[in-house]
Amino acid sequence: MGHAPTSASRWSGITAARLGGLRGLDVDDYDSAEAYLLFAHRPDEDTPPKNTRDGERAVGLPRHVCDIVDAYLAENPHRVHDEEGRRPLITSQDGRPSESSIRA
Repeated sequence: MGHAPTSASRWSGITAARLGGLRGLDVDDYDSAEAYLLFAHRPDEDTPPKNTRDGERAVGLPRHVCDIVDAYLAENPHRVHDEEGRRPLITSQDGRPSESSIRA
């Protein structure tokens, strides 16, 4: 995993996002070229943002953070899928972290 922000608290510090929002991020929510993460409302799935549709937003990332995420994704191809068939950006050994484990 190298230099990637591997703990949710590090991601939270970078994005100012709630832990639940971080838990819901997918690999496809990250755009390296445009340097942002998209926090999306997915009402039929188990990872909605706190304020539902009002919680949807794109969060810009500094280029050096994108470089770290890019390296992390290159070193750790996400072969893990969750129960919905999505590829979580932040993973545990079992796939998407549980609500309680992401706070650890």
